[in-house]
Amino acid sequence: MAKQKSGPKSEVDAEKADLACMFVVLALLHTTHPADTYRLVHAFLAERSHKKVASALKQSVNGIAKIEDGVDYKGPKLQQILKEWKELKAAADAE
Repeated sequence: MAKQKSGPKSEVDAEKADLACMFVVLALLHTTHPADTYRLVHAFLAERSHKKVASALKQSVNGIAKIEDGVDYKGPKLQQILKEWKELKAAADAE
């Protein structure tokens, strides 16, 4: 059995895996609820002080979704959706 890596490289790999999972979840959400998906991504970016990217997203989806700054949208946050998806995937993989 291979020894699990630790340190900066493994942290980067874990972050990349999280991002890949997030994109899968977003793709699934986008097919059924595109406006909500854009709002979730915008809120996620704004919470992490990525103001320029959040603003660019807001402008690019004008007409598809109404995104307002500082609004707490109802429903789960993107992080919660990702966490639940990972748990479900892990449970399914374990079976």
